[in-house]
Amino acid sequence: MSQPKPLEIPQPPLSTYSLPTILSRAATHPIYKPLLLNPSSDSISQLDLQAFSYTNKDHLIKYFQELCDTDPTFLHSTYISPTGGTRSGATTHLYFFTSSAENRAQRALVSTLLSTLKIMGTSDIIINLHGGVPMYRCQDLTGTLIDHCGATDLSIGSDAKDADIAQIGRRFGANMIAAPSSRLLQFARYVYGLRREGGQEKEGLRLKKALFTSEPLSKAQEEFLKEALGVEAVSSIYGSAEAGPWGGTVPKKIAGDEVIPEEALGTPAPRSFVFDRRQMVVEIIDLEENVLDASTNPHLKSEGGKPIVGEIVLTSLTRFKNPLVRYRTGDFGSLHSISSLAGIEEILKEKPDAAEYLCGITMHGRDANTSFFLDSDYINIIELDRRVFAKPEWDVVQWQVILYHLTDEEVEAARAAVADSHGGHIPMEGVEFRVVRKSDQSPPVGYEERLKQALVEQVIGDMVKLQINVVGYDGLEKGKMARKVIKIVDRRL
Repeated sequence: MSQPKPLEIPQPPLSTYSLPTILSRAATHPIYKPLLLNPSSDSISQLDLQAFSYTNKDHLIKYFQELCDTDPTFLHSTYISPTGGTRSGATTHLYFFTSSAENRAQRALVSTLLSTLKIMGTSDIIINLHGGVPMYRCQDLTGTLIDHCGATDLSIGSDAKDADIAQIGRRFGANMIAAPSSRLLQFARYVYGLRREGGQEKEGLRLKKALFTSEPLSKAQEEFLKEALGVEAVSSIYGSAEAGPWGGTVPKKIAGDEVIPEEALGTPAPRSFVFDRRQMVVEIIDLEENVLDASTNPHLKSEGGKPIVGEIVLTSLTRFKNPLVRYRTGDFGSLHSISSLAGIEEILKEKPDAAEYLCGITMHGRDANTSFFLDSDYINIIELDRRVFAKPEWDVVQWQVILYHLTDEEVEAARAAVADSHGGHIPMEGVEFRVVRKSDQSPPVGYEERLKQALVEQVIGDMVKLQINVVGYDGLEKGKMARKVIKIVDRRL
């Protein structure tokens, strides 16, 4: 019996603000007036991006709070979204305030992009595991995008039991799953355990695609998703509280028989996203705040050569009431043409004009979260992952490092041990690694000791107090808002 042709869902017309309109608004807005470099010399109608200083999270927090305190109408018809974050220290969440109408329009616009990239469509029935604490809006955001793309949203949430998720997925014939990376891997571990016990028939899911958000996936983690869930392709959406959703990836096929080079095993692969130049202006800046490249350039400076990597700065063309102008994201990336992306040919065949307004951006992560200082040395977590945790012998899908000061009793015990061995270094700090394995089955006898020895030999050295704890996902420390796994928990701060 032939399959019915999927329904064609009409997409909303593209309607954004011009850059001059956004800059004219910013020049009179309380947040950006202090950032206007020459307020007396420039005509508002002739402003360009360089007329404004960069802004950042602290600046927005300060001025949004002043507006909340002084303008009784500021919160009328407003969509409020907070930042998530993955740092272990004290942090102040930024609440961004967007016009409700502008927020609805932006979601419709970016859904047009996601449909163009074939991330999801009318034939997809999607297990949606997004959720979070109160005020964190990722579930309603993802659900709205799914709806706008014409797909079916099984809005289950992040707190549901894995058994209930599987049951709902089976009942409605889900072919796709969307979740934050850590929640996606957590569910994959559950299904992996079922398949080990009774084969695929026992869990009965028929998932073909996965959409992840919040945190990057390594190649090894992608392979695990294929092994556990049977998914054949992965994709992602990029966004934030400040900018809203504005980018997506062309779905990437997971080649199960691919030989992954050892140096790439545990590294979250730099992932190329696609965005619409008519919705977002992206600048790439260096440490001295010089502009290295910009999406407004007719020909990107990195074309045909080495990527130009720097901090990503955003100016939104969908936010007028409270603009986002030259916002420093803290993320690092590089711009490039979409022509080099795998799978883009099919998209351009259907929409040949898309090459004029779509642009590629490769995300390289955040430098601040890639290393920690221990025993007078910097340790890079990507290198640590590659040398130890990504090795297949350990069956690790996620890990976390916790740094702490030793108690007085622990220092005295270490001093006594050093005296017994006739001298040596007395550690003052300790490090705990929490490790999540592919399944909840007990690790082999001696697993923790062998893993500890591998860490000592490969990375840490034997002069630091070292603990290994095998845990489930509930045993990892997560951010309070977005519930992202905190890779480095530093209790010494």
